[in-house]
Amino acid sequence: MAEIPASGTQTFIYTSLVGSSVIKNGDTAIFSLQRSDTRNGTSDTLMFDFRFPTSERLRLNPRLALSSRRHGGDGSEEWIAAPMLRLAFRWPRHHQLELELGARLSTRDFSEGPIGLEQRQESSEYFYNAGYWWDF
Repeated sequence: MAEIPASGTQTFIYTSLVGSSVIKNGDTAIFSLQRSDTRNGTSDTLMFDFRFPTSERLRLNPRLALSSRRHGGDGSEEWIAAPMLRLAFRWPRHHQLELELGARLSTRDFSEGPIGLEQRQESSEYFYNAGYWWDF
């Protein structure tokens, strides 16, 4: 049975700034920055997360994460944008319906491809989630 190789030193730093009633009374704004340095590469992520009450029952939650990654194995650089929107609708008696729409858009540049040419790989992923909550 083969051993799992040691991961070496890994560093993760996360900081966030949280504010309430920044744009509108009752809202929440979260700005965060994360840095990770592992044997697989280095990553920096900046996230903007807002929670707006539009009415007593409806809450909007737009979020945007922007990441820059340098992959250790092949030296490639990747840029990622991940927008997301969540809608939460509350009913009386502890019921809530949630709808979440989002995407992950990335561009990865490889330093040298075949014949010494730079290569670029672009990808896009889209998702949606729907959920029902009942607190009892």
